[in-house]
This record gives sequence, C-alpha cells and structure tokens, in this order.
Amino acid sequence: MTKSIVIPDPEYLPPELLLDPYHPASQKYMQDLNAVKRLIVTATVDMIPWHVTAVKAKVRGSTNIAVADIVGKTAQSVSHIMRRDDVKNLRALLQHYNIAVDGPNDAQRRRMLWEMAVDNKEVEPNVAIKCVSELNKMNGTYTTGAKDTSINITINNSLLPKGKLDT
Repeated sequence: MTKSIVIPDPEYLPPELLLDPYHPASQKYMQDLNAVKRLIVTATVDMIPWHVTAVKAKVRGSTNIAVADIVGKTAQSVSHIMRRDDVKNLRALLQHYNIAVDGPNDAQRRRMLWEMAVDNKEVEPNVAIKCVSELNKMNGTYTTGAKDTSINITINNSLLPKGKLDT
C-alpha cells in the first residue's frame, strides 16, 4: 500500500507559517530563483517544443551539430533558431538560473574576499587578515606544516650512459 504525501495549499496555511522569516521560501534568494523559474516557464509556453529542447542543449554546452542530432533537424536550422529573440531570451534566463544555482565561481569568491579584506582593513583588521589568508589558500601560496625540501634527480641512462667515474 502506497502512502501519498499531502502538500498543503498555501491559501490554507496559518499566517505564522507564511510569515516565518527563517523559512527558506521567505529568503530573497529563493524568491528570486522562483521568479526566474516562472519567467522560464512563461518564455517556453509559446515556443515550439524542439526550440526549447535545442536551447536547453545549447545551454548545456552542446554544439549546433550535436543539437541538430538531438532535435532531428539540420545544423543550419539550429543556427537559424538560435538567432530568434524568444530563443535568446530563454537562453539568457536559463544561463542566469544555472549560475544562480551553481553559486559563485572561484573568480567571484576571490573578488568577494578581496572586497571584504579592503573594507575591513581599518575597522576589523582580523577579518581582513583572515580574508587574505583564505585568498592565499585559494591561490596555493599558503601551506601548513613542514615543507618538502628533498630534490629528486632522474638520469636517463640511454642519453647519459655510465662512464668511468660512475663505477
């Protein structure tokens, strides 16, 4: 026997649940993501289904030839529809959504740390020092513990055969 999950209708939720500032749905980030999702749905409603499939494949990084194989069209057709305004709009929305879901990349993280270091340099120097430390860790210039100072030399015997001094 399967048990069905009942999702409550938001209209019937108590106001204290709807107004909870700590609920994830109340956070601006989630509200913005949901707004982008609604825009994506709105953009796809009037589009031809294979156009939507083609745009999603392009956003995933496929070439026009690969997209043409997926949708069963020619690469020229795919190239042509990629220049349409509605397709450009959907592509931009999907890329924006993917970036928002993936979070900041390394360059953005470095920039944020640098801004925090500069902003806190005078007010809270400890925060600035921690930010610079994190930047150094990201760049690989920060190491902990003892450094390996050993040197390994490998000699290719076919290029440098053993001589009289090696015996």
